[in-house]
Amino acid sequence: MSNYYIPCQIAPGVWHIYEPANVYSTLIVGKERALLIDTGYGYGNLREITASLTDLPLTVVNSHGHFDHAGGNYQFDCVYINRTELPVYFWYLTEVKPVTTGTFLKLCGSGKSEVIPKTLDVEWYLQQNNRHFEMLKDQQVFDLGGRTVTAIFLPGHTVGSTVFLDSLTEILFSGDDISPNLWIQFEHSAPLYDYAADLIKLKKYPISGIVSSHIGTVMPAGLIDWIEFAISNIDDTQAQTFVHPRTGRKSLMFRQPVEDEAMDGIKKINIVYDKNHKFAG
Repeated sequence: MSNYYIPCQIAPGVWHIYEPANVYSTLIVGKERALLIDTGYGYGNLREITASLTDLPLTVVNSHGHFDHAGGNYQFDCVYINRTELPVYFWYLTEVKPVTTGTFLKLCGSGKSEVIPKTLDVEWYLQQNNRHFEMLKDQQVFDLGGRTVTAIFLPGHTVGSTVFLDSLTEILFSGDDISPNLWIQFEHSAPLYDYAADLIKLKKYPISGIVSSHIGTVMPAGLIDWIEFAISNIDDTQAQTFVHPRTGRKSLMFRQPVEDEAMDGIKKINIVYDKNHKFAG
């Protein structure tokens, strides 16, 4: 199992933990406590790898309820989540988890994937659920000793998405809510323009960089401005059809070129959205 996860220290006391299928959990370590953001698919023993990185008491939070971010919740006694996100979590647990796991098993059998360890009892795994949830509060502060992490509700990718700001590094941990590849097309996503309006509230915070759950590096804080700019430029007639790889559901994808050396190699913003879900109501 030690080779299944690949932890990388991306900032002082911050470990970005990669697992197969291209998703990361993030461990932030203070002087007295540690905070784990997201639990991945849960196919591997995430609890074991976090214990190898710190022996401090651990608090676990979910950025949102999608299966690739909350699938490993069962390994921990308690997980914090935005109450609004619980329906998404339980839908993914019951509907998506078996289908996705079956797909990975087929790929493993064909030799095209190593997502599911051979030692995993899949039948047992499919029966696992969250042990206990505590409800996150907007602006809730987790004191880790020498650093704090603040939870900020940001409806977008899902209506209950939460981002987390570390006081020591001023890095914003964004889950799937802020990324060069933004998916905001789901029925349980926030309306596109409501999300853009809520991005503005992040401007009051000192943000030095952004870490998402599917990218292994710290991205420039200017990404927020570029996402706002991309949304303001969206033109349905210039967007391409986007087909969800699992469900086949069709949406639109708008590409915004990025010509800014300060964006450190980010050349475009891709926004997948539903043209009929831009406004609330």
